[in-house]
Amino acid sequence: MSARILVIEDDPDITQVVKFVLEEAGHRVFSAPDGASGLCVAHEQNPDLILLDLGLPDIDGAQVARRLTLTSHVRIMGLRAPDDVDHKINLFDLFDSGVEAYMTKPFHPQELLARVNVQLRRSSGCDVTSVGALDISLQDRICLYSGQHLKLTATEFELLSVLVQQPGRVYRRDEIERELWNTEQPRNNSSLDVHIANLRGKIRDLGGYGFIRTVRGIGYAIRVPR
Repeated sequence: MSARILVIEDDPDITQVVKFVLEEAGHRVFSAPDGASGLCVAHEQNPDLILLDLGLPDIDGAQVARRLTLTSHVRIMGLRAPDDVDHKINLFDLFDSGVEAYMTKPFHPQELLARVNVQLRRSSGCDVTSVGALDISLQDRICLYSGQHLKLTATEFELLSVLVQQPGRVYRRDEIERELWNTEQPRNNSSLDVHIANLRGKIRDLGGYGFIRTVRGIGYAIRVPR
């Protein structure tokens, strides 16, 4: 899937790395060193996705995002410096401005590419399952919650993949165990409970309280947002 991607970033070294990774993947990449020129390039090039530095020298990243979304439906992923604490960048304001996800610098090139692929597939309606604040791509094996990378073990990812097949449906323990461990025999240990607890904890750390609910004596289900 080739796409037009705009990188608005004031650090030339980061821009160079991002351009290299994305161009190697077959994308056409444009760049701008600040918010003002980024707005101009976005208007001229009509990108499919924008990677937006949230700490630009001239215009606040959230303000740039608001201006971009006034005139287009482009997807925006933020790039956040590790020292950007909450009082400098308010995440609620950030998502309200139109930024759909963000990642913290420095980042691994493969993670960047996977995150970009998730955003592009969301745009095309392919391969990404979304439930509330959760986005999961089975092809890229990546999961986002409220735009933040949800780092899961292989078993946790498979467990979540089972539960999101039909959000709201209660999956029996034996169904889940059969999917995870390919066995028809019920397991007499607490392995599933441990994986559920770990998965809940990781989602909760990103603000997802009560995302997985327990139905006593039966199993588990994804809570469907109202």
